[in-house]
Amino acid sequence: MSYESMVFYKSFYDAICGLEKELQAEIYDAIIYYGIYGEEKELSPMAKMAFALIKPQIDANNRRKENGKKGADYGKLGGRPKKNNPTETPKEPQENHTETPNVNANVNVKVNDNANVNDNANVNVIVVSKDTKHIYGTYKHVRLTDEEYQKLCKEYGDTETGKAITYLDEYIEMKGYKAKSHYLCIRKWVFDAVKRSNQQAGNTPKKHFGTERTDIDYAELLRSRVVN
Repeated sequence: MSYESMVFYKSFYDAICGLEKELQAEIYDAIIYYGIYGEEKELSPMAKMAFALIKPQIDANNRRKENGKKGADYGKLGGRPKKNNPTETPKEPQENHTETPNVNANVNVKVNDNANVNDNANVNVIVVSKDTKHIYGTYKHVRLTDEEYQKLCKEYGDTETGKAITYLDEYIEMKGYKAKSHYLCIRKWVFDAVKRSNQQAGNTPKKHFGTERTDIDYAELLRSRVVN
């Protein structure tokens, strides 16, 4: 089962912000993939340790979503049966379910998709959608969703996808290039551009002291200059 969004807590960020960037990226990817698709990824030992601390909270949030969906389905069927005497006034005030409960929560939500927050929790949360685009590249110009990135890796391989992202990132930095979909750019022309660039690099003669390398004996060339 997959979900359209997940809740990303500030506590997740605090738990891994001090780690190395590559390790952070590995854990971020694992958190978002598990939160949306419900599947765990193969992780390095350190990343697995951090993910194990975060996973229970994701599971709890997804259970709330499932319970909320079940409640909505019951509501479509008509809800609870009516009492035999609906006109009778109850002796005690009924609970008002339309009021917003006071949970003393300080919440900063980026996208509201009916996500639930822990009661009595002082947290900042970001709801990450399946369509959220993540930033790639040294200059942080390339933007791809998780689904787009996975498709590229599956079709072209991780290494070639990484080269294509680097090429597009540097191209945008140099040229100021703009495009609505970096995913389509990579598929339509970036892979071909990387291939041509590699071919040109392989055919370019190596340089030596500013001169193209040939079979000339440089010692003999220097001697001839001294004689002349």
